[in-house]
Amino acid sequence: MKKESLNKKGQGLTIGTIILIILGITVLVFLIIGFSQGWDLFFGKFELTPSDLETTAQACKGYALAELKIDYCTFRDVGGKEYVNCETPMIRENYPDAVSTAINCESLGKTRSSFCAGLGDDAEGVSVNEEVCPGITEETDE
Repeated sequence: MKKESLNKKGQGLTIGTIILIILGITVLVFLIIGFSQGWDLFFGKFELTPSDLETTAQACKGYALAELKIDYCTFRDVGGKEYVNCETPMIRENYPDAVSTAINCESLGKTRSSFCAGLGDDAEGVSVNEEVCPGITEETDE
């Protein structure tokens, strides 16, 4: 009997191709996580992205210029238990072009006290526009 030898050339993947496939999958996963969960997951540890407060301050410039009342007055979480809107003293002092005299947040009902009240029991220790929400006092029977 005669043994036929099989030509195996071209039937396998080269190591270079396997490395490129793995690299492509890694980049794809990185992009999916970055766009869905936020880039802070990767770059926040290196402080390569602006803070949430800086991002809010920059956005306030656009809100003030375009007179976008709701966005201008909406409170945003800038880390931990701290919330700010475009009227926080820190933004007003450092970014005068982010301040709008034409927008009145009180007329929209978007005040610090109403935001704190909306938090209910979760308001304890929360800072809103650089002021701590008033604590909930419990009445005791004496």
